[in-house]
Amino acid sequence: MSFPDSCHPDINDFNVNRHYIQLLAPTQCIPEDSSSIGHGYVDYPLVVIYASTYTNAIRLTAHELGHTMGLQHASRLDDEYGDPSCVMGFVDGGLSQREACFNAPHMKAIGWSTPQEIKKTEKIFLRSDVTYTYTIDGDFYFQFIKNELYIYKAYTNENNWDTKLLQILGPGVQTFNFISFQLFLNYETNPPTAEIIELGTYPKTKSYNYALFSAAILLCFLLLLFIFV
Repeated sequence: MSFPDSCHPDINDFNVNRHYIQLLAPTQCIPEDSSSIGHGYVDYPLVVIYASTYTNAIRLTAHELGHTMGLQHASRLDDEYGDPSCVMGFVDGGLSQREACFNAPHMKAIGWSTPQEIKKTEKIFLRSDVTYTYTIDGDFYFQFIKNELYIYKAYTNENNWDTKLLQILGPGVQTFNFISFQLFLNYETNPPTAEIIELGTYPKTKSYNYALFSAAILLCFLLLLFIFV
């Protein structure tokens, strides 16, 4: 591992079982990109924190430590850092009271959680514990955070980011379409339930609009009455 002369770490003889953090004052290191506030070396146990207004920010340190554990950034839409639920997104941001947490696929990647698999043949009750995660086929991941379900996809060969926040489902009866199936989420139960169903079908527990259904029956009755009278 090589470093610029002005940023060379003071730490030598790295132990691969430990992670090291070095704070650099402006006289030690002036990054070429003045917007740089820290650097974590992917799969190498060193974090360098530059002198800035974020030097003592827990989220910055956690972000850079994530890189040393092999993680890339957490994206959303076209934004490489756009996932607010993960510390691998923006350093200056995130969900309230979730300043230094990883998203579901990243927690799986570093061994901090073993996701529960959601199968098409069963309905599950969602746990409110934000450290509890779910998966479908090891590619899609779910996390129930502050009464919302966060849906992610994990990638292995993307530049600079390896997870993408696909959707956030809030209260109500919600569905999210994948290629060949739907995630059916029902907040009307306590706790909320989730299940995987085929596209174009609905579970028996689906809520119907009974007012609309009654209006349709009345319309049919009036039509028949008009025909036969």
